[in-house]
Amino acid sequence: MPLSDHIAKLRERLAGQRMKPSFLVVGGMHCGTRVLYDALSAHPRVRGVKDPEPHFFDRPANFGCGLDWYAERFPFAASKKARSGWAITGEATPTYLAHPMAAQRLSKLFPQMKLVVLLRDPIDRAWAHYRANRAAGDEPRPFEEAIEGEPEAMASERARLTKDPTGDSEDYPARAYLSGGLYAEQLERWFTFMPRVRYLILKLDSFRADPARMLNLVAEHLDLGPFGPAPSVTPPPPEPGLDPAIRERLAAFFAPHNERLAGLTKLRLEW
Repeated sequence: MPLSDHIAKLRERLAGQRMKPSFLVVGGMHCGTRVLYDALSAHPRVRGVKDPEPHFFDRPANFGCGLDWYAERFPFAASKKARSGWAITGEATPTYLAHPMAAQRLSKLFPQMKLVVLLRDPIDRAWAHYRANRAAGDEPRPFEEAIEGEPEAMASERARLTKDPTGDSEDYPARAYLSGGLYAEQLERWFTFMPRVRYLILKLDSFRADPARMLNLVAEHLDLGPFGPAPSVTPPPPEPGLDPAIRERLAAFFAPHNERLAGLTKLRLEW
């Protein structure tokens, strides 16, 4: 047997000894998903992972590697608690929520997965996203120029990715500044593939105001039992420096989308 076949069989055997994920924090981008995941990993029944953003369901190159590749991202079920299901694991790739194919891919492989969604004022989210790209050297344009025509361009990218599931995009959702905050549209797509009961939808505002309460809501959703003393959490602060005139313009843009989101989720939105 060729060495490559031996390696493949070994990887398959080892993958079968890994814990299977039972929850995902699916986004949104720049909404505090990593902070939430790290805090949740402090629960005694949660086994966190070193890299909680494997991008399995939104990057064709990773998805094409198959379930054994995905399994390698998670801990070994080395203890009786892990093997019995008392301990659980999961991941938190924030781009899943906005990606047009992630929900469909997930539903076929893990139809029982529990999902956590963390949402932020879409104006603050867009500004934070832009500032992060500027800081990384990935965005040379002024903010007003970057958002001009962006929703239409990103809609075209979503359509292309939906038509060609093997396709990838450098711009989507990397530069989806406004489109990344169209949460109702994103959730409606997800609800098509995974029943509403699987989701817990939270606001970053509420997480900032009372992290302990939010973490216990997540623990309840995942059937973990309460945290007890919750870990110390510092959710991301509001982003400074957005021109008030641009904020007013964006408030008008997002208003119908936020109204649609409130009706869909019954969240009380102060955005």
